[in-house]
Amino acid sequence: MNKITILIQKEQNVKKTFFVFLFFVFINSFSQEKIIGNFYIKAKMNYGLTKFKFDNDGIFQMKINDGLEIQNYGSGHYYIKKDSLYLDYDLTELKEKSYHRTKYFDSNKDSTTIKIRFLGKENKPVKNTLIDLRDNPPYFKAKKTDKNGIVIFKLKKKRRKVVFFITHEDYGDYEFKVWLHYNNIIDVYLHNSFGGLPIKKYFAKYKIKNITKDVIELKSNDKLLSLKRYKE
Repeated sequence: MNKITILIQKEQNVKKTFFVFLFFVFINSFSQEKIIGNFYIKAKMNYGLTKFKFDNDGIFQMKINDGLEIQNYGSGHYYIKKDSLYLDYDLTELKEKSYHRTKYFDSNKDSTTIKIRFLGKENKPVKNTLIDLRDNPPYFKAKKTDKNGIVIFKLKKKRRKVVFFITHEDYGDYEFKVWLHYNNIIDVYLHNSFGGLPIKKYFAKYKIKNITKDVIELKSNDKLLSLKRYKE
């Protein structure tokens, strides 16, 4: 075997070794089971962000912010299989909405009394909070709750409904309608309405195009997504 043949064979062996190395690097980059860290996707026109937090235990958290407040949120399990990333929104905690309960009765008076008690966390009274009465034609009357979270309105008896409205920094907005033909005793149970709409029982699959230390490139329905790492 001459020297030229030997050199050609050595060159071919080097190429084979190099391509085998690249192949295993490619396979290994997509065969990892976990993505750990914080990533974000910037919306078009730089308006709003979608943030992901991937933990070491296979749990992720997601929040979508429109630039002003959180619009959606969710959490669940994630895993990588072959060349795809799977997100199962199975751990999202659902929020209870504010609600009210009413007891009512009639009387022979030409006026009606509406007693409303507002309760917040752990059924504690919501004190010193402004409550609006909204009637039609446009008529507004406002009162503040006392130390027991109670406000009382005495109004002329009418066969129609009015709207009561509360806005609170901890609980958000809540409104409800009341018949003016009856006396009403109402308990309002306020819950936090901030934090966006939860996403649950949702399963997403993304094809992995590339993974580096700081960027994850995904594809879904012919759309390319770029998740960029950030530090909190």
